[in-house]
Amino acid sequence: MKSPISILLISTILLTSCGAVVPTDTTEIKKTPFIIDTFRVGQKQADISVEKTGRITASSSLTLSAQWAWEISKISVKEWQSVKAGTVIATLKDTQNNYDLRYSQAQNTLKVQNANIDTTRINLEQSVDNARIAYERARQAYETLTGKNNLAYDTLVNTNSKTLDAYNESYKTYLSDAERIMTQMLYEGDKILGITTNFEYSNDSWEAYLGTRMGDSKALANNEWNTTYSVRWDLRARIEKTKTINIANPIEDFELISKSLTQSRKYADAMLYMLQNSVIWAGLSQELLTGWLASWNGQRATIQWSEGGYNAWRAQTLTFFKTYQNTEIASKLALASLSRELTVEEKNTINSSNDLKLSFENAKIDTKDKIENAKLSLEQAEKAYETSMALKATTLVQLEANKENANISLAQAERDYAKLRITAPVDGIISRVIGSVGQSVNIGSPITEFTGKQPQIIIDIEPNLVAGLTVGQNVSVTVEEKILTGTISALSTVANANLLSTIRIAIIDGQSYIGKSATIRFSPKSNIDGITQLTVPLDSISIIAEGEWEVSIYTSSGISRKTVKIWQTLWDTIEILDKISDGTEIVLTNLSNYDETKQVLEKKSNQK
Repeated sequence: MKSPISILLISTILLTSCGAVVPTDTTEIKKTPFIIDTFRVGQKQADISVEKTGRITASSSLTLSAQWAWEISKISVKEWQSVKAGTVIATLKDTQNNYDLRYSQAQNTLKVQNANIDTTRINLEQSVDNARIAYERARQAYETLTGKNNLAYDTLVNTNSKTLDAYNESYKTYLSDAERIMTQMLYEGDKILGITTNFEYSNDSWEAYLGTRMGDSKALANNEWNTTYSVRWDLRARIEKTKTINIANPIEDFELISKSLTQSRKYADAMLYMLQNSVIWAGLSQELLTGWLASWNGQRATIQWSEGGYNAWRAQTLTFFKTYQNTEIASKLALASLSRELTVEEKNTINSSNDLKLSFENAKIDTKDKIENAKLSLEQAEKAYETSMALKATTLVQLEANKENANISLAQAERDYAKLRITAPVDGIISRVIGSVGQSVNIGSPITEFTGKQPQIIIDIEPNLVAGLTVGQNVSVTVEEKILTGTISALSTVANANLLSTIRIAIIDGQSYIGKSATIRFSPKSNIDGITQLTVPLDSISIIAEGEWEVSIYTSSGISRKTVKIWQTLWDTIEILDKISDGTEIVLTNLSNYDETKQVLEKKSNQK
């Protein structure tokens, strides 16, 4: 049957070919509502069960048969061997559908999904933690810059204070070094010149030959010794008074060290000049003179090295002293100007010097830029944190959905793989081995004969109910008002002459009830596998093939179809079994008249 659009297109072509004028109006036809009723999965369902009546009989032999057309690859038992329930009797080789390979792949897929979820969750949580930490840091940085406590200013003052302490320590070291150098040089010079009473007579043997070659260089050395002694006296007086820099006039303190090092160098030069003009004779040997020259050249090098280091430190320190107080004042006033109007006194302070005014303007611009940058960083960090949390949530939801799909695939693969193995339904004895390795078998082909050890019930049930049951499943058996436990030991998927399937149930502790009539309550195996059970109108189920049914599921993007199993039909309703996630909306309305080209889906007003 052609759709309305196809008929319209054909009509248009025919009218055009006949020369008729075809309207060009392509206005979209407004779709009419198609009201549907839906059922949201997750609501509590009534227990699905079926009651049948049968008679408890003595245990008898049963035949364990193949459930599919395959080839026997292994017989695991021998005749008259006792086996426990679940023991593998025979294994079939899948020569058509690769159920064994599919089962292995499904297991591996689920394992990968679980590992992927664990790894991804750890990575996502780490990303969220990192984003949260970055956000907290950005928030603290912004609050620090905009806070009333002016922490930025306090930090600057604290940093300057520590820098000043470091410079004072260096100043103390330079004072001590200058004093030590001068003391050492005065002592060494005194031993040669004999100026003090300590060495007044010990130099008599060479005094007459000192500096006699050119001019009176000995007198020059004596004068520099005395000058050095006087400068050292001033230096020691300064050390005894204080060892910290006078912030009000640091140049005076620095000049004293410079003067001490300069005088020490002049004194060393005078001693070298005198020694170089001394005459080797009598008490002044060449070895003695050579030793003195080496010693004083070393003193001269030490002084020169100390002067170089000190001058570099002095320049750096003077720069700090010149600017740090202005920087503190300018920073404090710049921070204040961002939140209030400066007072007249504060403005006068700023305008008191060009350096302070320039520092204020630079501090104000720098502080404003820092606040704006901190605000931008905070906004970006907050956005990144929110994005990381949203990404974590959506990613984990998707991964859980993938895991659920993997679980569904594994469950199907397990059901298919179970067809490859024939197991003992209950404890019993292998009375006969019928099949052989390599034999091709069809559905229902006998493999072994099995004798149970317990009372049993054999009944016929509808074939569609068998689809929800499995060998080894427990059922409730009521006999003479006493509830016993029964275990499905065998079931046949092939309908008998009455178009029913046969099921065998072993009764635990039922020996005393043999011959009695019993009521058996069946619930689908899905009930203990976590599979959803729903009762829906019969019209909402569509038959797509023999033994296959489907339901319509409503989503925001339209209608999707899902293949399901059915349990039993009750008048105009039907019970379905399948893994359907909570929140899924199953369409209860018959969709056979729904035309998506003309109609738009719309849920009843009472649907949420």
